[in-house]
Amino acid sequence: MVAPYFGDFNDNVVRNPKVHVEVDDARHFLTTTKQKFDAITSDPFDPWVKGRPTSTPASSGKLAKRHLNPAGW
Repeated sequence: MVAPYFGDFNDNVVRNPKVHVEVDDARHFLTTTKQKFDAITSDPFDPWVKGRPTSTPASSGKLAKRHLNPAGW
């Protein structure tokens, strides 16, 4: 993980006990958990890369929305 290299630029956010970083395919993770979150972010994928995810941004957004807390974004 590259987090240690960017701590000076992001106030070491990954060391904050309130923050949880999950390194996984977003669709896979969200379909295998019942957890709710305050925020969900995901790196975009390059549609021309071989082996790219099969989910569309719209379907991924709907899946993420189901895992957000009421005030989540």
